[in-house]
Amino acid sequence: MEITVNDQSTEIPEHHSVQQLLATLFPGSSKGIAVAVNQYVLPRSEWPAYILRPQDRIMLIKATQGG
Repeated sequence: MEITVNDQSTEIPEHHSVQQLLATLFPGSSKGIAVAVNQYVLPRSEWPAYILRPQDRIMLIKATQGG
């Protein structure tokens, strides 16, 4: 199924959760990441239960250190 992640089309399996998507994109750790699905900020506690649907628009923001 096709979704959009940070304005790029991405193919994922059906019935994929946000947590599964993040495990694929960030295999080391998902710390410091904020997720919005269709312009709704999704709390980390909802990542395992939120099943992505075709045409969902995902925005991922990763915090970085620096100055």
